Amino acid sequence: MTTAYFQDTLRAVAEGWLTPGEVADSVSAGDAIRVVDIHHDLDTGNDILVPAPKGGGNALSARDAPPDSLDEEWLAAHGAIDVGSSRWEITVETRRNEDVEIVDVRPVMAAPRCGPAPSGALVTNQAAGGGDKIALYLVIDGPRPRPVFQRNEGGRLSPFFVGSKARRVTLEKGRKETLAIVASIGHPDKSTGREGPYCQWSVQVDYIAGGGRHRMSIRAPGNRLFALTGTLPDVARYQAVFLDGLTCARQHYTKVSASKYAGLLKASSRLECP
Repeated sequence: MTTAYFQDTLRAVAEGWLTPGEVADSVSAGDAIRVVDIHHDLDTGNDILVPAPKGGGNALSARDAPPDSLDEEWLAAHGAIDVGSSRWEITVETRRNEDVEIVDVRPVMAAPRCGPAPSGALVTNQAAGGGDKIALYLVIDGPRPRPVFQRNEGGRLSPFFVGSKARRVTLEKGRKETLAIVASIGHPDKSTGREGPYCQWSVQVDYIAGGGRHRMSIRAPGNRLFALTGTLPDVARYQAVFLDGLTCARQHYTKVSASKYAGLLKASSRLECP
């Protein structure tokens, strides 16, 4: 049967039904899309939560204070979670000789869909810029029965891959495309760090290749689920708060008690370090 398949393929080339590139595509194995890089963009300024251990104890000791510049290795080692908003840049390319068309990108929520926001050590993080990529917005706690990725046009969210303005993303051979997944608790144009649930998800990509529709799943580095949490209703319930260097105009993080942090928030619209 395999011999017959290749004989039919060779005959298709000889008679002009298929190009050599299409032949290579027809016999290649695996996904037609390759993930080149997954970058956790912290420059947008979302806070970070290091959750408390399930068995009890402190999330971070004084010796475990965050590094002066947060990096993915430290975040992964401490199981850190984005707070309020989250931005991941996923760079992909086609593995085929012919174009591959992405027709849908959707979040696949972990079960159960969401849970209560955890406690632990809250780490503040000031914004330092942002990227200019194809942005897909995801409101975790929005009114939709199933969260979907949307576009943001002038502060108004609308579906990206469906509807009258539906868009598709074409992957051309030799050219990379980067999708910026921007998740938030509440509308992304409003202040971050809002109260809300703790949610986890993966990203499912539907695409057209070789005349058929296919799908692939993308997770965060280390095969971890993407995650986002809102703040606790009372910030004084955190174990501790680490204020970043930009906020305090200091070289290192400054540790304060959660009750002290709650008082600082109430005392001034602009946070002043102790």
